[in-house]
Amino acid sequence: MVGKIKVSNSQNGNVENKCCKNEESVFGVGERSDVGGACSVCNTNNVGSADNVGLTSNVGTPNIAGLTNNVGSTGSAGITNNASNTNNSNLTNNAHSADSAGITNNAGNTDSTDFTSNESNTTTENLTSNAACTTNEKKSFSFRTIKTFVLRQGRMTAAQERDYKELYPIWCIDFSEEILDFEKVFGNKNPVVVEIGFGMGAATVQIAKNNPDINYLGIEVHTPGVGKVLGDIKNIGLKNLFIIQYDALDVLEKMIGNETVSGFHIFFADPWPKKKHHKRRLVQRPRTDLFASKLKKGGYVYFVTDWQEYADFALEELEATANLKNKYDGFAEHQSWRPETKFERKGLNAERVINELFFVKQ
Repeated sequence: MVGKIKVSNSQNGNVENKCCKNEESVFGVGERSDVGGACSVCNTNNVGSADNVGLTSNVGTPNIAGLTNNVGSTGSAGITNNASNTNNSNLTNNAHSADSAGITNNAGNTDSTDFTSNESNTTTENLTSNAACTTNEKKSFSFRTIKTFVLRQGRMTAAQERDYKELYPIWCIDFSEEILDFEKVFGNKNPVVVEIGFGMGAATVQIAKNNPDINYLGIEVHTPGVGKVLGDIKNIGLKNLFIIQYDALDVLEKMIGNETVSGFHIFFADPWPKKKHHKRRLVQRPRTDLFASKLKKGGYVYFVTDWQEYADFALEELEATANLKNKYDGFAEHQSWRPETKFERKGLNAERVINELFFVKQ
């Protein structure tokens, strides 16, 4: 470490400690003694410290005693802004301390490991603003999955609410961690196409009606849309359309077998236009790798959007996905069998270009 850090420690007679020049010694590398302290390296705002190594604002300090902004601490390592600590008890904003490693905003914890705002806990279960915890039990922690959608609770019409309550048990499949047997679900061996995010489902219903020899599984999280499609299934008399109301990625991972799907329809998914939200986009790797793993050979991914930047982004992601090959040179031509959707009409009214992609599994 090379630099200049001035320290004025008036309480114990320390005067302007300047940073050391990588001199080796018994106690470490580049150490320099303070007045009123022994064997300290690059200390800033350090009062009466002993055996301190690599301190900057009292960060990274083993065996610290009597530090400014870290008063009365004993046997603590890597403490930042730590007050009145003894063996890592009553910690506030404490990071990387001994016997309490990686704690942020954690008060009064002993023998705790890897806390960040009391998340990612390996030895503590479900801590929020945790205080005075001692010897917490070991539990595993699962990180929160990034969602590709925002659950908006729209109003249901009386008909949608009635159909949802009446028809859900007939045409909806509850989420489970068991692989679906499509032959049992549909009662036949016809190919299965999965649509992710069908909205109010007008195009979904029309496609299913026009192709009775193909089975369709619609995945949607919004209850009004599910209620609307359930009513359409009943009114039209469809036998080849079922619904799962759940997060599509969880459904694909837990309920859909590998190489069992003949096609994916993804029409006008949320483009998440802000750069900080791009991680939420549905069509990107490794999610497209998941799609490919579920497709049969010859199966397809059919993606449509009115957001140009998302179209370019999705094209790159699909081209980078193993075993998927673009059927066209760049964007696809419009597939005549796909009906126009409500979102498509909005895009056209706003004079946005509709881009389509069609990739086939090799």
